[in-house]
Amino acid sequence: MNLKDSLLKTKDSLLKVKASIVIFVILILAYFFLSNGSVFIPVEKIFSFAFSITHLENIFSFIIIHENLFHLAVNAIVFLGYAVLVELAIGTLDLAAIFVFSTIASALIFVFFNPNVSLIGSSIGVSALVASSIILNPKKAIALTFVLGFGIFFIAPMIFSAIDAEKAQIQSEQISIENELKNAVEQNDFERQIVLAERKAVIEQKVSGFESNIEFAEETPVNSQTHAMGAFFGMLYLLLFRRKKFNEGVRKILHLHFVDFDKHKIFK
Repeated sequence: MNLKDSLLKTKDSLLKVKASIVIFVILILAYFFLSNGSVFIPVEKIFSFAFSITHLENIFSFIIIHENLFHLAVNAIVFLGYAVLVELAIGTLDLAAIFVFSTIASALIFVFFNPNVSLIGSSIGVSALVASSIILNPKKAIALTFVLGFGIFFIAPMIFSAIDAEKAQIQSEQISIENELKNAVEQNDFERQIVLAERKAVIEQKVSGFESNIEFAEETPVNSQTHAMGAFFGMLYLLLFRRKKFNEGVRKILHLHFVDFDKHKIFK
């Protein structure tokens, strides 16, 4: 196979999972746009995009908002893995429909019964894709679960190191500016004092934002109910609109449990 054939094959493969790639890229770009390239998004900006009974207009925007780089990384990586499986199995439109339908349906039901709660992140839709991929291709989905688990296990320390590094850099800048400002005061350099005071205010705002985000992340729980609903609606979509694929998937799962359909016996 020559280079041209290899490129064409790669192009064809990418086109088969174009929705998975597009949504993945949107999640990444949205995060870095909203965070201004930082490892966290300011808490006030998170709430402005969060979905709740009083902010129904955020029914789509809450999907792309993540509290910090680790939250984004886990959701984006897991999304891409299972989205590719689903898209290859049933196509682009069905992938997008499962992701959006499951997320919106789950979110609406949850905030209706929990009016004091706000939702952020793409994990509801990701849960729908996990459940759907297990139905559509159980062996690959189970194998992918272990691969992604190990991948996140190795990536997590690097992400936390990046978060710690940015925190240390901000604190170092704060100390440096405070020392420069102190020298400027001692030298009666008023122009320099004004410039440094402005820079100090900006750095102090960054430090405050960083600390607020860490506190927010620690106090924000993972809601298993919304994830379970997302998984349910993902399977419901298959049952309603891809019944044949759903039935084939169930049979595959039963075969994984050693069910003999001819003799109707269960082997130990």
